[in-house]
Amino acid sequence: MPIFWRGNHAPAQVADGIDNNFDGEIDEPGESGPLRITWLITDDAPIPQTKTIRVDVAMRQRTTSVTSYRANL
Repeated sequence: MPIFWRGNHAPAQVADGIDNNFDGEIDEPGESGPLRITWLITDDAPIPQTKTIRVDVAMRQRTTSVTSYRANL
């Protein structure tokens, strides 16, 4: 079973495994750039015994979000 990290998370750009500044290098020291990935995991929402998982991907002025639900089995 996967491990879930509850709460709101925004990993540092130098440690997120993504080429945030599009220069061909992943996680180089001092990396910053327009690409950001964050996620939020909430227990017992929208109903008891479930988790709501939302992932947001932002680049410049655009953001895309994906939400899924998982039952606690």
